[in-house]
Amino acid sequence: MKEFFTTPQAIAAIVAAITSLVTLLLTLLTKNFIEKKLLVFKLDTEHKFEQRKKIKNVLATNKSHLLNACENLNHRLWNFAKPEHYKWLDVNGDYSNPHYYFHSFTYRILAVNAWMHKIQNELIHLDTTIASKEDLEFIKFIRFYGRIFSDTAFFKGYTYDFNNQIDHIFKNNIDELYQCITTGAEILSFNDYLLKISTLCQDKLFVFYRLLDGVNDQEDRLRWQWFQILKMLNLAFLNAYGYDYQQTSDDKMKIAINSPMRSKLDDNLIFLLTEHKLQKQKEVKRLIKLLKQK
Repeated sequence: MKEFFTTPQAIAAIVAAITSLVTLLLTLLTKNFIEKKLLVFKLDTEHKFEQRKKIKNVLATNKSHLLNACENLNHRLWNFAKPEHYKWLDVNGDYSNPHYYFHSFTYRILAVNAWMHKIQNELIHLDTTIASKEDLEFIKFIRFYGRIFSDTAFFKGYTYDFNNQIDHIFKNNIDELYQCITTGAEILSFNDYLLKISTLCQDKLFVFYRLLDGVNDQEDRLRWQWFQILKMLNLAFLNAYGYDYQQTSDDKMKIAINSPMRSKLDDNLIFLLTEHKLQKQKEVKRLIKLLKQK
């Protein structure tokens, strides 16, 4: 028997058997490893696909409303560039009674803010970090847009009391403003807003009203500078995501930047756009280029 296992034929058979066994074990292990990897890849792919689909649905559902709100605000910001219209924003604290120009102006800003908050609230349970490049830029854009009127980093280099709401509004307060013109999931129309002016969360809105009341480019304050920033960002947003009739040429962009005069906050705006990782977005890059043309 011993002699049998030492014969070349037996040795060859044993080696073949061991080789077959090892091959089988390796095949099973490899198959199991590959199947696990494929399963993980499949689940990850499906997760990303579902998340991106849900993100796109949120943006698609709200985008046209937001663009219309931005377009309405854009018309008013162009109109406001004429100094003779400043007097229409001077209501001397009479906020509970309707003043068309004043309240329609504040409504248009609040409406844009409300639609952007609505989008962000509907995205809150979704993984926006895996959104497509274009959708992620859209989301970052509206998040940055929300910093207007609240982020005192725009005032860097200027003497300002950051602890008092003089030329800005505290972040939490500006975030809650959208609730003042919404009922459930619906955003109030301008007519409904006018009808409810005397009862709409006055404490919150009055802070915002005081920021706009009597604003003009000749006063020794920083609040007017926000409007130039708002105008520039609004134009860039419409250029990036709006319809062709909502877009603005370079020549008109230059007029907007300089009418009635440039904002003192331009350099801070450029810095903050870069800090927010928006400087590579096509229309933001275009805006930055125009702002640097002193």
